[in-house]
Amino acid sequence: MTARRPKSNLAAAMEALRLSEERYRLAFQINFDSIDICRLEDGKFIDVNDAFIRITGYKREEVIGRTAPEVGILGEPCRPGETARENTP
Repeated sequence: MTARRPKSNLAAAMEALRLSEERYRLAFQINFDSIDICRLEDGKFIDVNDAFIRITGYKREEVIGRTAPEVGILGEPCRPGETARENTP
């Protein structure tokens, strides 16, 4: 037998998740600072905000799925546990 949470608890949890994701997306997109999200294992861009696009001049489609060196923005991507400063030549 499987325990089930009452629908009201599930609905409340789903609504809280939706609101949290909405706040994150809004903060990410309207931030005046350039923000990018990259995969840890290979450094490929997953998403970039509007400030990133404005500052770099790249279109989102030109960046997503590529690394910073492939785009021509930085040197080699950081390895897990390494900061950008440690990776700067």
